[in-house]
Amino acid sequence: LLDGLTYTITVIAMGDHLPSEGVVTQTRTPSPPNITNSAVSPTYINISWTQPLERDVVLRYRIEYQYQGACVEGVDGSMAFDAPATEYTLHNLQEYINYTIIL
Repeated sequence: LLDGLTYTITVIAMGDHLPSEGVVTQTRTPSPPNITNSAVSPTYINISWTQPLERDVVLRYRIEYQYQGACVEGVDGSMAFDAPATEYTLHNLQEYINYTIIL
């Protein structure tokens, strides 16, 4: 099976039996390897990565970021962009805040 694709699986018993209803499942899209980040300034973080080997499977990337700790307004967000991008800079972050970043 290929990563990131949806498959319908049907089981058929041998004999005079009808096939089962199909079960739809999706394989995982590979995570980009070698993810790094670096602070460009107190309010900008650059995130970079290399493309997965299965490049034709990844059509878009999505970056989500969230403040670690109590809720602070304006520090969470997400964005999506087309592959084959291999870097993105988060802008307008708040100083002295730890973020969780998911790619």
